[in-house]
Amino acid sequence: MPSLKAIRNRIQSVKNTQKITKAMKLVAAARLRRAQEALTSARPYAQTLEGVVAELAARAGDESHELLEERPVKRVLLVPVTSDRGLAGAFNAQINRATSNFLAERKDGPPVDVVILGRKGRDYLRRRRISFIAEHPGPSGPTALDQARGLSAELVEKFLENKADVVYLVYNEFKSAISQTVRVTQLLPIKPKKLEGGGPREASPSGGRSEAEPPEDEGT
Repeated sequence: MPSLKAIRNRIQSVKNTQKITKAMKLVAAARLRRAQEALTSARPYAQTLEGVVAELAARAGDESHELLEERPVKRVLLVPVTSDRGLAGAFNAQINRATSNFLAERKDGPPVDVVILGRKGRDYLRRRRISFIAEHPGPSGPTALDQARGLSAELVEKFLENKADVVYLVYNEFKSAISQTVRVTQLLPIKPKKLEGGGPREASPSGGRSEAEPPEDEGT
């Protein structure tokens, strides 16, 4: 039977662990809150920019730029975005399932190349012996912007060199910390927006910063 001193030491050890765990939870909660605030502030800008590009594509026509060119689909490029780490609920499982469904639905069609982001997606494909042509680490806060730029340049290059006739992105659209919606979105060629009546959008009468502008850096 443990001595009284050993029991007291054990109790103190557990209390110290509780303190450390509580501090870690506070730090994680603060990081999550900052990430959510950054996401919600950037989303209106991203959505407006997407709409503007789609509307320009519709007005310009598919012959005005190479990235608008619709051509017979002889090769498809799929880009699933997963994470490098687990313990994220269904975050990675949903992406992997959508990737499998995408490949299964097109098994009798044009060949599909996969460029995978994230170790979880890579491991999933390897376990099922699904080949991929390139892999990249999962995006994280400090590296996400540089990764996005590098990946976008890689995808554009493949499209312009006719190594892919259509490019799809599989990702989770953030709803809340415990809820995401899987999206399979066509990146290239850029899909034109269906034009309706009405002219171009008028400028904001206030002349101030609108919600569709990119969020300012915290240090400014």
